[in-house]
Amino acid sequence: MSEAQLKQAMKTVRNMCLGKSGVNKDALDRMMKGEFDDDDRNLKCYLGCVMGMMQAVKNNKISLKMIRGQVTKMLEPEAGQRILAAFEACAGTSKYHIISSLDTNFIRE
Repeated sequence: MSEAQLKQAMKTVRNMCLGKSGVNKDALDRMMKGEFDDDDRNLKCYLGCVMGMMQAVKNNKISLKMIRGQVTKMLEPEAGQRILAAFEACAGTSKYHIISSLDTNFIRE
């Protein structure tokens, strides 16, 4: 998948999850700068939506098998290895009752 195709796919996911979560766009901008509000449930729901749409999380657990397949298909090897390493570092470390808590911890990695 080319970088342009990946950006378009992520734009589609972003727009779908924006509507579903009700997250404030300013919160997303702050997140992209590394600023997280742990009390922003809409932001957590947005991240849960994105992870779900990417099929990265299933039943509140990271699906490494699915991630490996997606990374191989969608990303250049160098970027893919960084993403895969982050998921592997988070997989199985904790159990969360709310999928979005898992997502914010991953995003920080």
